[in-house]
Amino acid sequence: MSLRPRGRAIVPAAAAVLTLLTACGGPGDDAPRTKAPRRTAPVTGVELAEPLLDRPVDRARLLPSELAAVGRAELITRAACMRRYGFD
Repeated sequence: MSLRPRGRAIVPAAAAVLTLLTACGGPGDDAPRTKAPRRTAPVTGVELAEPLLDRPVDRARLLPSELAAVGRAELITRAACMRRYGFD
């Protein structure tokens, strides 16, 4: 078994790491940075009168209350399984 192929892979990997390290730093990085005031655009909601499309998949989706029930059932099942193997 030869170590040569693995040794050849180290050189490009080292070059890539050095490139990333030098790209992250630069001569202007030593200057202190001041925090600029954060400007956010006002958020406005858009209400649609009716759905844009009536897709069959939309009728098959679970309601948030149904998703919560599935989540609770999954937690109960997972806890029972873990108890069988001695975990809390």
